[in-house]
Amino acid sequence: MATKKDISFSPMTSIMKKPSLRENNCQDWIATEKVHGASFQFYTSDGDNIHLGSRTRCLDGNISFLKCSLPELQARHSDYVKSLYKEVKTGERWGHYITYSEEFIFDSDDDDDYEAVSATEDKHLEDLEEGREDHGIEVNHGILREVVKREADNVEVRIYGELYGGGGVDKDVKPAVQKEIIYSDEFRFYVFGITINKKWVNIVEMNELCENAGFPYFATPVCEPRSTLDELQDFLISSGFMNSRSRLTDRSDDFKTKIEGVVMSPLKRPDFKRHAIKLLSAAFTDVRQTGKGKNVQVNYCTKARYLSVISKLDIPEREDTEMVISMFINDIEKESGEPLSINKRKGSVKAVRGWLTKDGYIRDAQTYQAHKPAKPSAQLSRTSSRDAGQASYELTKTNREDVDTDPAEDEMPFGDLFGDL
Repeated sequence: MATKKDISFSPMTSIMKKPSLRENNCQDWIATEKVHGASFQFYTSDGDNIHLGSRTRCLDGNISFLKCSLPELQARHSDYVKSLYKEVKTGERWGHYITYSEEFIFDSDDDDDYEAVSATEDKHLEDLEEGREDHGIEVNHGILREVVKREADNVEVRIYGELYGGGGVDKDVKPAVQKEIIYSDEFRFYVFGITINKKWVNIVEMNELCENAGFPYFATPVCEPRSTLDELQDFLISSGFMNSRSRLTDRSDDFKTKIEGVVMSPLKRPDFKRHAIKLLSAAFTDVRQTGKGKNVQVNYCTKARYLSVISKLDIPEREDTEMVISMFINDIEKESGEPLSINKRKGSVKAVRGWLTKDGYIRDAQTYQAHKPAKPSAQLSRTSSRDAGQASYELTKTNREDVDTDPAEDEMPFGDLFGDL
């Protein structure tokens, strides 16, 4: 009978666009290429039973995910996962990841959460000092810590990465995970992070583990480390790297091969939590500004944001129109810090419906097109695309001050940037 504790699914959180309080004491920042795909993970607690997951849920390894055969993908990567687990389990170098003390702070990318948990720590400290409660927590140099002990035979390894590729080189691009950047005809897995008992290893350690285990694709530094995050970001922009060709593409030409962006992380950090900041290329920036001074307008309703939202979903989930719209609006409200007005909400709904129709995720549109001659069907596609691009423009004529608009987005909803998607 098994004595090990069953491993549970652990979802991935979004990478921050701006540093939080947690990054104040981080140093020696490096950048790795950010892949345009869908979050994916392998995880195991014994090295034999390997589980699969997306960004938000555990996946059945006997089915397909985003048109990728999971049995085939797992067969290709099982030996790599087992080898990596064995090295972690038996290597002395990784011992401090297995038995450790962890700060009583959960991993969050929100400064408000950070402050809230800090306040909770203070309350626990007061309780301990006054002897009112016994939480099994000890105080060390004024910092409240929860002692988390793990036995040497209880090792959880999670390998986080991006599922990408699937078409566009010699094969049709339609099955590809994402179509805005063409990488390969084969579905591939790109490792960008590893945790051992929920502690994140740094990029150098991750590279060593992946290389020794045989993983063919994993995030490697694109330049030398910079002392601060600002220095690294300035270099990436001034050097032209943000407009460079992806290292992962199999295409011989330059068609849809520019990078999505980079992920910046520190080599020196005050803890073992995830410290990662993303910097997106111009084509994938999901907030656009027009005008100057008092006339500046900020548009959160962009095709890039839509692409980011659906990248988190499997195909059946993308066909749930209301869920996609809700996620899109929630994403805007989270970043803007305020609820959408009625007109802006209408504009967002119309834009998302147009993009979903063009991408074939709205069933009614698919059924309609299936029973129409080729020419009207093509006209429907053009109309849907135009509706998505001009949603904000039409509403602006009604109430210009109340609606997010971006003329560039209206005239060509990423047409010039991504081609005819």
